[in-house]
This record gives sequence, C-alpha cells and structure tokens, in this order.
Amino acid sequence: YSGLLRNSGDSLTQAQRDEYLSQLKIWTEKGEANFAETLSPTLAYEQSKIGYFYQLNGMARRTIADFTNHDYIPAEIALKKGLDIFTEGGAREGDYHMYSLNVFLNFHYAAMLAEVYGEKRKVEIQDLLSLIVHPPQAITGKYLAFNDFIKNEIGHDHDMHGHKKDIVRLGEIDPNFKQYIASKGWQ
Repeated sequence: YSGLLRNSGDSLTQAQRDEYLSQLKIWTEKGEANFAETLSPTLAYEQSKIGYFYQLNGMARRTIADFTNHDYIPAEIALKKGLDIFTEGGAREGDYHMYSLNVFLNFHYAAMLAEVYGEKRKVEIQDLLSLIVHPPQAITGKYLAFNDFIKNEIGHDHDMHGHKKDIVRLGEIDPNFKQYIASKGWQ
C-alpha cells in the first residue's frame, strides 16, 4: 500500500488514497502487534530479522506521515529500535550479516531525516551515513547488496519509490556520501 501511494502520484482518487492509507495503517499495526511473539532475539539471524522488520515498519510509518498528519515520531521510533538491534548485533564492529542489513536501515533513516528536517539534523544524518561511507575494516572489499541498490536506483529513468530523490538529497546534505557515490562511478 505504501508503494501504491507513492507510485500513483496524482492519479489516485481521494477514496483510493484513503483506502490505501487505511490498509497501510491496519497492516502496519498488525505487524507491530506480532513482533514480540514471533521473533526471538537470541540468535544473530533472528536479531537481523527484527531489525529489518523495524526498518519496514519505520518506512511504512514514514509513508503514513507523508500522506496524513506529518507526524514522523512513530517512524523515527521504529527506525531507532531497528538501529538498537543492529548495534547490539555488532553491525558497527563489522559483523558482516548485521552490517549488510544495517546499511539499508541507516540509509532509510537518514533519508527520512533529510526529507523532514534537512540541515537541522545534518549531524545525525552524517552519522547514519558514516556506516556506509566508512565501513568497518572487516567489511571493506566485501560484496554488499546495498551497493547494487544504490547503483540500480541511480541508474533508473524513473524514481518510482523516491529513492533516487533520497540519494540526491542525502548527497546535498553530506558531501562524504556524495563523494562515495561518485567514487563508485554512479551518476
């Protein structure tokens, strides 16, 4: 439903927009209600799934805020909970599995902050992006799906999900991120 809202532009009727938002809220809340009982954070793999679920929850909450009351606090709470999971799992120290999933969460969190607050939260945005721009030594040179994501989003003729706009906005706020993108040859 988030994708339908973001990708349909002005072609939606108000009734369609209201229905998609209603469904997005319902399914987001159902998902939240199941977090605690369906996942056990005792294994790193389970921790990464919990972190990923918080990322998706935060992204859904961002869409809800974009299309309703512009209250981004629920999105930020979800994204912070995901960051806590990944930090506990060793993402900043170089645990490859946790790191490779965490960079997506950092990107989406930074993108939301950039869209909503811009330069006012520049330091936080740069901190989130630092994990991408300056990966831990244990990660350097390893394959990262995130790099394919960025390359593909920049290379598309369209910006169906708004990620290209996020990438450009983040580059304007964080010169290190912009340089990172350029160093990979992605335009």
